This record gives sequence, structure tokens and C-alpha cells, in this order.
Amino acid sequence: MALSPRPWVALVALVALVALPGPSVASKRQLCRVSRGDRAALARGEPPELGAVTVTNGEPWGQWGFPQFCPPGAFASGFRLKVQPHQGFFRDDTGLNGVQLICDNSTDTVTSSVGLYGSWESPVLCPQGEFLTSFRLRVEPSVGIRDDTAATDMEATCAGGLVLQGKGLPWGEWGAWSRSCGSSCRICGIRTRVDPHHFFDTKGLTDLRLYCCPHGGYGWGQPGTPRTP
Repeated sequence: MALSPRPWVALVALVALVALPGPSVASKRQLCRVSRGDRAALARGEPPELGAVTVTNGEPWGQWGFPQFCPPGAFASGFRLKVQPHQGFFRDDTGLNGVQLICDNSTDTVTSSVGLYGSWESPVLCPQGEFLTSFRLRVEPSVGIRDDTAATDMEATCAGGLVLQGKGLPWGEWGAWSRSCGSSCRICGIRTRVDPHHFFDTKGLTDLRLYCCPHGGYGWGQPGTPRTP
């Protein structure tokens, strides 16, 4: 007798709920002009998202989640990572599974897509009154038929120059830093690309974009979602 497909439908629905959060507050945020010539996105053959800072070493696996933003008037002053520790030989490692921005109003956090595995590490924060301005990812390149993990760690810079070190894994290589938001803008939002659960070699988080919002009358107005040229 054939097995009922209903358990699989429930599993797919659960993964979709984890990987695709609801609509963001993007319609309430202005975005800066930082990415008109975003070479990182162009290097991957993608149109740059105006308002986004990106890196060149993200991997193409998985789907992009919805952009998510701190509330109007709030900006990211720190972050924390969701990390799965090493699972041992012959088991599937997924490395970095999520990034959460800590908003400076001390009450809100924002995430985009989040993988199923690992646990949230303690946050790392900029000095009081400072905000995130750029980031970079540590990524393990594809190892072929062996176990891939993609992104394994993250670092970000504060406006005063302090580098916040994530609490990820030591695998892979650090890529180049993203562009900075600039003196008139601060990081305010996030979008992540996550490889969803499957039965062989799930990768977890594979790429990351952060968004810059103005704090003094600069920006693109009020987009429904970050615009592309």
C-alpha cells in the first residue's frame, strides 16, 4: 500500500515557514544610494539592489528570503549567529544557519531566512552610539561530492572602526569586505540566502545582503521592496 503524502506536505510547509518570514517593514524605510555600482552583485551576474551592501564570495545554493528591517528610526548596532557545531565524520554539517541583526532601540531584532539547524550564539555589539557599516563572510568553497557547508562565520565593522567577530566555525576563507554604508547611512536591514533542508548535503546559509538607511534626510524615498535598476 502506498504511503500517504501528507507527512511530506507537512514537512515542506514547516520548511517554508522557517525559510520565508512574512512581509518586512521595508515600506517604512528609506534606502541609501550605496549600491548603484555594486561590483559584488555584478560579478555574480545579478543586478545590484539599490541600498544593499554585498560580498563576492557568497554561494548560489538555496533561495533568497524576504528583506527584513529594523523599525523606522532604528539601526543595527550588533548581530548574532545561528551556528551548527561540527557533527563528526559521515554526518552532514551545515555551518552558519542564520544571522540576526540587533536593532539599537534595544527591543527589536530582525532576521531573514533561517536554516533549521544549530543554535543562536550570544550577540556581539558595537560601542554605545555606534552602528554597523560593513561586513564580510567566511565561506567554505564547494568540495564536490563531499560535505559542503558554504558560509561558516561573519564579521562586521562599527562606525568607529571596531571589528565585531562572529562566533562561527573556522572552516573556509574570509572574503573581501563589503562596501561601507558611508558616513550618512547605517545598516538597517538584512536578507539571507539559505539552502533548505534536503536528505543529502544541506548547506545552511549561503549568502547575505545588508541594507543601508539614511539618518539625515538622504535616500531613495519609500520603496515597497529594495529596488533594482
